[in-house]
Amino acid sequence: MPASIFSALCSRFGEQLFHEQLTRDETPTIWTPQGKIIPVLEYLRSEADQPYRMLYDLTAIDERACKSKYNGTCEFTLVYHLFSFERNAFIRLKVVLRGEFPTTPASPISGRPPIGMKGKCTTCSASVSKGIPCFAAS
Repeated sequence: MPASIFSALCSRFGEQLFHEQLTRDETPTIWTPQGKIIPVLEYLRSEADQPYRMLYDLTAIDERACKSKYNGTCEFTLVYHLFSFERNAFIRLKVVLRGEFPTTPASPISGRPPIGMKGKCTTCSASVSKGIPCFAAS
């Protein structure tokens, strides 16, 4: 049995960067700093023990009406659901986004990616934005 993925992330990137959230569905849920999401996704896909190779879902939540917010003000939350075939388990990563038109290098949610950010995955030819690890690639 591999060590907890939260412990593995803290060991790799530093324990001060992450916050583990308890959830009713018991899916490991980890708040990740916006500036670290790309290295974290790459680590989970390629370097973690029993890696998470499948991006199962990507969504955003409008948090502006919520009273309780993570770490102060949180206007939007970007949520990644990844799946590990070897573990037969999911992980949920959450990223705080702030501002009226927030973007992140991993997933621009303002409607259009910044100029020059589109491309093709060299492994599977899927359309991707620069900086997003292609989860089709092993």
